[in-house]
Amino acid sequence: MDDKRINIQRFTQWLDTMAKDMEKHGDDLYFKGAARSYRLTFEILQSGIFDIKDSEDSEASLK
Repeated sequence: MDDKRINIQRFTQWLDTMAKDMEKHGDDLYFKGAARSYRLTFEILQSGIFDIKDSEDSEASLK
């Protein structure tokens, strides 16, 4: 697999699905923590903090 880029839409859908699945387990601290982690990662991606164009330019400069 030469193309190392990910599909952000699919990744955020996966994060949301994983968070929902973890939340189904209720009060177990492991699952609560995992759900929070997935939600936080989802929120970070949604915030726009990662600029895909900047990432591509940065990667190109390393080659």
